Amino acid sequence: MKASELFLAAVAHVVGLAVTLLVVAKMQVGDPGVAWVVAAILGTMIGAFSYHRRHPDKASPAVKATLGAVLAVLSVVGAFVVLSFWQFTPFPDVVIPITAVGSFGFPFVLFGTAQSSLEKARAAKREPGKE
Repeated sequence: MKASELFLAAVAHVVGLAVTLLVVAKMQVGDPGVAWVVAAILGTMIGAFSYHRRHPDKASPAVKATLGAVLAVLSVVGAFVVLSFWQFTPFPDVVIPITAVGSFGFPFVLFGTAQSSLEKARAAKREPGKE
């Protein structure tokens, strides 16, 4: 992945985390942990879309691992920053590694799905009359 693609995925991850945490805090409903799931999904999908624009072929495991590592680091840093302002969990020593592992794994699960949906959309554009 190019640095610009990783940067877009990182920005999407941070914005998704911040917005979801604000919504959970303002509404005072739900688990703040869902913010890390939303951030990982958003970062993965933006990363997959931006990568697919340049490489329509299937992504290698190295590409997915690179994106996963960036998202995992951002999850840990985000958890420590949020934890310094808001005690969102009574067990941060358990929750923070789980967010890192989950954020690392999302690209391996969702990257192929995103690429195949984009490929189907691209094929539908090439063949007028078919949806």
